Amino acid sequence: MIYSIAQVLAHEVELSNSPARPTHERRQKGLKHLRISVASASLHFKSLDDFSFAIESRTSVPSERFDDLLKRSPSELWDEAENIKLVEQNLVDILEDALIETTPCGSAVRELGLQVFSKDHNWRALMESLNKLGDEFDGYKRLALIKYLQYLGARQELLRLIFAMTINDSSEQSTLARQSGVDFDANETLLFDLNQIGDSDPTENPLQQLPQGEAVRVHALPGHAIEIRVGKYPFKLMNADGWVLCDPHGRHYALSDGQNLVGRGSGCDIPLSKEFRNVSRRHLIAEPIDDHIILLTDISSHGTFAPPLHIERCSV
Repeated sequence: MIYSIAQVLAHEVELSNSPARPTHERRQKGLKHLRISVASASLHFKSLDDFSFAIESRTSVPSERFDDLLKRSPSELWDEAENIKLVEQNLVDILEDALIETTPCGSAVRELGLQVFSKDHNWRALMESLNKLGDEFDGYKRLALIKYLQYLGARQELLRLIFAMTINDSSEQSTLARQSGVDFDANETLLFDLNQIGDSDPTENPLQQLPQGEAVRVHALPGHAIEIRVGKYPFKLMNADGWVLCDPHGRHYALSDGQNLVGRGSGCDIPLSKEFRNVSRRHLIAEPIDDHIILLTDISSHGTFAPPLHIERCSV
């Protein structure tokens, strides 16, 4: 059984045998108030919504980090990106288990070590305070992981842009290739896909990356299709007598009622072809709601993208 992030964070899984109650009431009843100290400040949150609002600003990259990256060499930027990708993959694995297997994430984060978290925005201090708490506060820990992954995404995008400005001719690419063993023609494994920068008109079919771990509502009228991107591959979400996912080769995958796990893994409800190497083994949770709304939750390290006009972020 796959659970949505709202269910996991709200501990609805643990309350599944209780009498039915409205989701919001169940969410508040299943979650304790959070009181923690971060960088000598005492913080109090009455709900996940309060906590989410408070740490949203931590998902951006501070100006001092930007200034530091501008001073880096191309090889140093590459090393930074590789380190972030490694941390991201470890955290995505933890979040996948939390969302799909409803496994408490506190022990996994402690095993990974607090040193993987940046000191920017006091992220390391925040995670340290959260990890001192028991599993009854796991909803807050999961939400913090989601927001931290969004911060890592912002850092990667900044690295991509600075790298593109730095690597401006073939000789510099050759030098970096020799230093780091990077094959710039191997687009499948390239950390910085330079083809995504500057070659397309941003006003033409713009797509917005979905926030990792957070469900978003995608709207489409019956009979219509939405252009999305799974990793770097163009897919379509079609609303025709039920929701259908269509891959770049025209293969159609009907989405059943309830939650559908999409990815390259053999255990997925919608197993995609192994040829899509930029798609994670467990990439996306798709959950049709009605004849014009589907919930999408990106749980990948490669991203899922959709048109901004068709998406709406859900409250925690």
